[in-house]
Amino acid sequence: MKNTILIILLLCIYSCKEIKKEVSPNGVWQQLGYGKIFEIENDSVRIFDICNAGCNVYEHRLLADEGAIIKCSSDSLVLKKNIKTYRFKRLEKLPQICQGSGKETIDPIHNFEVLWNTFNEHYCYFSQRNIDWKKYYDIYKSKITNETSQTELFVLFDEMLSSIDDGHVELYVPESLEDTLSKLEQNNENQSAISPIVNRFELSDMIINRYCREYKTHNAGIVKWGFMEDNIAYLQVNAMWLMAFYDIPDSLSLNEFGAHYQQIMSQRTFQRQDEIDGAKRLMDSIFNDIQHATALIIDFRFNTGGKDEVGLEIIGHLVNKKTKIASKKAKLGNTFTNHQNIYLEARSPYFEKDVYVLTSSVTASASEVAVLSTLSLDNLTKIGSSTEGVFSDGLDKKLPIGWEYTLSNEIYEDMGGNNYEGTGIAPDIDINYPTDKPEFFNMLYHQVKGSGDEAIERVFQIQNDKH
Repeated sequence: MKNTILIILLLCIYSCKEIKKEVSPNGVWQQLGYGKIFEIENDSVRIFDICNAGCNVYEHRLLADEGAIIKCSSDSLVLKKNIKTYRFKRLEKLPQICQGSGKETIDPIHNFEVLWNTFNEHYCYFSQRNIDWKKYYDIYKSKITNETSQTELFVLFDEMLSSIDDGHVELYVPESLEDTLSKLEQNNENQSAISPIVNRFELSDMIINRYCREYKTHNAGIVKWGFMEDNIAYLQVNAMWLMAFYDIPDSLSLNEFGAHYQQIMSQRTFQRQDEIDGAKRLMDSIFNDIQHATALIIDFRFNTGGKDEVGLEIIGHLVNKKTKIASKKAKLGNTFTNHQNIYLEARSPYFEKDVYVLTSSVTASASEVAVLSTLSLDNLTKIGSSTEGVFSDGLDKKLPIGWEYTLSNEIYEDMGGNNYEGTGIAPDIDINYPTDKPEFFNMLYHQVKGSGDEAIERVFQIQNDKH
């Protein structure tokens, strides 16, 4: 009897091992919520953009570039790319609409249909931005014929998308049209009533030079940090990328540095991980430098975005335990994908003194996600003006003609379910900065040259009142 039971148990164990046999990810997968088809073959993937109007090849990539496989079954696939998780369902074969795609088509009407339908299926914010997208179809479809030139088509598409007024909606100029469009832009140039006295990087230099006797920089001043009066630490982060340690001389100008950086990055297999690893290494070092400060100012006023994970590495030093800070979901038909929770991982050293985060309407995208992650922190005060209000990742797409563009297909929400797309996150102390960038830069320029940067001076006042 015992031998019989033993045999049965061994058979069960063997059967369980067979059941858990690894399922190959090879095959065709439809991504939930992003209008993508993945055709996986071993280590590579052919990615298609698909909508009701058509399907075309987006890119060939290494599968590892799209994330790590954390689940693969006969009918579902889950990829995790740092803080992002993407879900797929298996298809028996490539959809008929995608069969034979891979060749660019220059048909103007077909490209319009693909562009309009892609936005119609995936863009989240028509109502928030008061856009009647169906009306746009009628207006712009009537302007396009089979004889429309590529230049004319690009100008019409750019006009249509620019009117959405979303920082993550962008149509990139193709190399073949650069010269023609540049001449058109020069001929039609609208001179702004206000020109900036300095650009944002020159202004950021002025601020730290006024307030910090000594300071350190990383990667041509993308990040600067030092100490102000009363041992208050100042950390200026001007982008959420360009963080990797590529051993490029820090003495180069920003433009020269950027050219070297892009050249090295283009040859790297895991570019995003380079950014994250660089941010972690840098922030660990910075927070070691400033751990004895009486308070900390984090200046995001000139930060237009980059990688969400970079911002979360910064704010991770302001919590002492893993903290859920937000969630996001993507448009999926008439509904949305399941929420993905976003967490702050506690980083060491932990900074527990008062923190002041400076923001403006330039503060956008990944830097806004960093600000979003601070909303549940008790010892933090936001000073400046509302952020831009563009949280969604830019969903990368390509038209059949080969032109690349992006759109917003995700909704980020704080712990109370609030969505700040289009409005931005308001400060606790409002400096009332202009939303027009040249006006804002000029206002701040005159402050720094005169009585002082109002936001920083307010921090000094608050700290003095506490003591």
